[in-house]
Amino acid sequence: MSFRLAASAFGVFALCGVLLWGDRAIGQVQSGGLAEPDLWTVGFQVSEADSLPRQSWAAADTDDLLSLTRTARTRRLSPVEQTLMRRLVLSAASAPESDKSDVLLAERARMMFQIGEASAAAQLLPSLKIAPAGLNTDEVAVDLQLAIGQTEAACLSGAGEGREGDYWVKLRAVCFALEERFEEAELAMELAASQGITDGWLSNAIFAASAGLKNKPAARFDNGLSLAISAKAGLAPSISTIANSRLDLAAAIARQDTFSPAMRVQAAGVAAEAGLLAASEHRALYQALIASEGFSPRTPLEVALHMTMKEGNDQDAKARALRAALLTARGNAARFSAVSRLLLVDLKALVPSVTTERMAIDFIKASLAAGAPDEALRWVEGAPDAQNDMFERSWIVGILMLAEVDLSEEIASRTVAGLIEAAKTEQQREAAARLFLLWESVGIALPADARGFLVKSRAPINGGVRKGVSPYLLTSLQAAAHSKAGAE
Repeated sequence: MSFRLAASAFGVFALCGVLLWGDRAIGQVQSGGLAEPDLWTVGFQVSEADSLPRQSWAAADTDDLLSLTRTARTRRLSPVEQTLMRRLVLSAASAPESDKSDVLLAERARMMFQIGEASAAAQLLPSLKIAPAGLNTDEVAVDLQLAIGQTEAACLSGAGEGREGDYWVKLRAVCFALEERFEEAELAMELAASQGITDGWLSNAIFAASAGLKNKPAARFDNGLSLAISAKAGLAPSISTIANSRLDLAAAIARQDTFSPAMRVQAAGVAAEAGLLAASEHRALYQALIASEGFSPRTPLEVALHMTMKEGNDQDAKARALRAALLTARGNAARFSAVSRLLLVDLKALVPSVTTERMAIDFIKASLAAGAPDEALRWVEGAPDAQNDMFERSWIVGILMLAEVDLSEEIASRTVAGLIEAAKTEQQREAAARLFLLWESVGIALPADARGFLVKSRAPINGGVRKGVSPYLLTSLQAAAHSKAGAE
């Protein structure tokens, strides 16, 4: 990937609130050498192009970084924030030049865990000199095994020497229950209670697994222990249980066939929004749900997928259903991106018609959110220049130009004209001016009309007042020089 494309793509989709998002590329650990490694040099990105520069942390002020890492959000991130956070904590780096480097490394591992990259965190934790707050190295490793269904390995680890404390006592009880040794499981919980370790929910869940209770407790997914026993007892979650579960556990639930298709789809939605589940996996889970006995679509997304996965449905009806599903995901960038990736194959199958052309702006946005600029361009080229959305459409095409999508001169010219002519409000005029400024910054030649528009654009408001020389005027001068029109 060229530097220009990488830089412009980040600027583009920070503006859009969407990201050209492909399937995740987190893979095997990359290390800086065969000797005991500097743990900062351990990375978890397959592609060097997707990693941050190794010097990103080196000269940073560690006090500032610690303050930032301890207050940074790790849940409900936008696609742009997810990508930046992953690149920040998963990329190999040079250690900061500070005696607090180990403390910051512990924060790096904690953030890995909280954004759903628990496997990466588990690989890093055993070698840390300082453990992250709230994370026990051995417990995390075993908990991950339980979460992904490797129960025999987890239970074997729990039987080892030195496994004392709340977690290990509960693990032994859960392992007995998983092996259907229920009397020993209940005895283990009684022994735990005598030591002051009580967990009423876990006791009830184990009893539900053994006795098949009618009034079972609700499932819990706050760690691998609760996930494993919930699956064994066939416990159903409340509406918010999966939505608020640990992100890596949501991905684990989606991938385990011990759970119902509906539960797996719900978990897949959470994991996909967090960037932890590929669109192909997400779609396969919906296919299984739709094929399950007694399925009846309830949500606009289920209606759309049910319709597109069946043969013979009217193309225009499919288009309307797809648009309805996309509209319900608006207002949440991560959800819109996940739904767009899920429906991308259906968007590509649509044949332009009078009906679909009227929906073009929504399909363009979805294509961009799904990381498919070529599909966005197909809708741009096949849609009429409707006056009611000309500015929005022209602005999006301008974003495609920043991302180096191959547009014809005619479309590029229409885009400039559309931005200038349709910019009626001050907010629209400033958005157009900022876009032209970005074009110039990445080397896209501005035509005379765009340069003239910048000359007339006023300085942005700062603190409630317009101050100084307009940056747009300065940019127009620079653009004129680049276009061999310095005489302007």
